[in-house]
Amino acid sequence: MPLFLKALDPSVDILGNEQVLKYNTDQINNDANLLLLNDFTATAGIFPTSGFGFVNNNLKGFRFYHELSNSSVYGNFSFQTYDKFGSSTDIFQYDEQTDSLTFFKNVSLSGLSITGNLSLNSNKITNLANGAANTDAINFGQLNSAITGLGFSSLISNGLIARTASNTYTIRSITNGTGISISNGDAVSGNPTISVSNIPINTLSGYPSNSSLFLNGLGSWTNTLTTNSATYGFTLNNTNNSSTATSFYILNNGVGAAEFGFNNSTNEAYVWSTGTASIKFGTNSTTRARILNDGTFDLLANNLTTTGNISATTGILKGNNLAVHNSGSIAVLNSLGMGGTNYITSLPTPINNQDAATKQYVDNNSSGGAAQSILHGYVNSGYTDVINVGDHFKFNGIAFVRGSNISLDTSSSYTTSTGVASIGRVTLAAGKTYKLTASLNNVVSANYNATRWYNSDNGVALGLTSGAPSPISTTDRVGSAGTVAYITTSVSTRVELRITWNAFTQIKGSEDSIGQAWFTVEEV
Repeated sequence: MPLFLKALDPSVDILGNEQVLKYNTDQINNDANLLLLNDFTATAGIFPTSGFGFVNNNLKGFRFYHELSNSSVYGNFSFQTYDKFGSSTDIFQYDEQTDSLTFFKNVSLSGLSITGNLSLNSNKITNLANGAANTDAINFGQLNSAITGLGFSSLISNGLIARTASNTYTIRSITNGTGISISNGDAVSGNPTISVSNIPINTLSGYPSNSSLFLNGLGSWTNTLTTNSATYGFTLNNTNNSSTATSFYILNNGVGAAEFGFNNSTNEAYVWSTGTASIKFGTNSTTRARILNDGTFDLLANNLTTTGNISATTGILKGNNLAVHNSGSIAVLNSLGMGGTNYITSLPTPINNQDAATKQYVDNNSSGGAAQSILHGYVNSGYTDVINVGDHFKFNGIAFVRGSNISLDTSSSYTTSTGVASIGRVTLAAGKTYKLTASLNNVVSANYNATRWYNSDNGVALGLTSGAPSPISTTDRVGSAGTVAYITTSVSTRVELRITWNAFTQIKGSEDSIGQAWFTVEEV
C-alpha cells in the first residue's frame, strides 16, 4: 500500500539515522508526492550498515555507501551512481586500512594541493604542460628535447663519456701506456684497474738531458738532497753481513775516487780514497788536517790536543813540533832519539832517581863540577822598621851566592801571611837538603831576644827552639853562631827567620850596639 503524506515533512528513524522525506505539494493523492530522499542526519555514535541515496524524480542519482568490517574503526566508504533498479557504479572508494583513495573515472582537478604520496597504479599523467619552474614536472617531449640538446644522442657505443665541446660528447676508454696496464678500460664491467710495472725513467715527462739530476719526492729534477727529518736524513741499510761496502761512492770521470760507508764483513766504518787522492779535513771553510796518499797525517799549523795517550809503538815520535801538553806524562816505549843536535829544555830539578837532570844540577852535584848552591845575606842599613815578636827579619842584602837552588826575596811587599811572597824570605829548590844558619851579633840590651827558623808556606817551626839562651844580665853576650836548622824539600819551599821572644825597637845594619843580622843557607 502506498504511503500518502500531505503537507508535511515527516522524518523516519532508520537504524539510528534520521531521514527526512520531502512532500511534493503539486501532486495530490499520488505516490509521486514522495519526491526526494535528499537529507539525513546520523545519530551521534551510531554508524549505518547500509547506504542512503539522493535521487531525482526517476529515482536516479548519487549516493555515499559506508560499510564497516571487523578490523574497521571508522569503516570504508565509496561514492556511487545509483538507479531505481538498485545497480550502482563506484566513482571513487576510500579504504580505511590502507588510507588510500581510488578513482574509477577521469578526474579534473583545479588548484589541488597534495600533502602525501600520489600513486597512479601504473596509469599515466597525460596532457601535461611543459614545466617552467624548477619544481614543475616535465613531460616526455620536453625531456627528449633536453636530452637532445645535451648532445648525448650520438652516444651509441660502450665506454666513458667525455665532453669535447659545448653540448658535444663522445665515448672514450683508458688505454695501456709504457709500463702501465689497464683492465676494463671502457668501465663496462666495473671500475678500470691500473697496474704499474717497470717504467723507463727516460719516458717520464720532463726527463732532463743532464744525467747528474735525479727525480725527487716532489716530482722535480734536481741535484740537491733535501730532508726535514729530525733524526736521520737518508739511510742506507745493507742486511748482507758478508758485504764489504755500503756507501756513497764518488767517481771522477767514471773512475772511483772516494767512498764513505760501512764494511759489514769487518764491522768498520770508513772514509776511503783511491789512486793518488788525499783525504782532507776542514772546519769553518779552512783545511785543518789531511792524510796524504803516502799515509802521512799532516795537522798543518793546527794543534793536537788530547786527554789520552799518544802511543808510537813501532814508529818514531818526532818531538820537534810538540808543544806544552796537559797530560801527566808522555810514555815513550822505545828510545827517544834527539838527532844529535836537538835538546830537551826547561827541565825541573829532579826528584826521583829516574828523573832527567839539567846541566846545572849535574854541575852542582857531581865531584867534577862546581860546589853546591849557597847564599849568604843580611839586613842592610836602609831598614829602620820596628820588628815585633812573630815578625820575620827583613833580609834584603846578598853578600854571596853560588848556584841557582837558593834565592832571596828582596823586592816583595812585607807580610806575615803564610804561603805568599814577602821581602826577607828565602826560596829553596825542591829535592834538596839545606842547612839554615842566622845570627844577631853582640846583643847588649836589657831585654834579650830569641829567634827561630820557620817554613813560610805552612808556618811550621824548624830546628831547635832557639839558638840564643835566655840572658841573665846586661853583660851577657849571644854567641855569633846564632840559630841553626835543617830542612829537606820535596817541593819548592820558602823559609824565614822570626823573633820568638822580646821585640827589637829597631834593627838595621848598625843600630847602637846591635850588629848586622845575617844568614847563610847552603846545600848539604
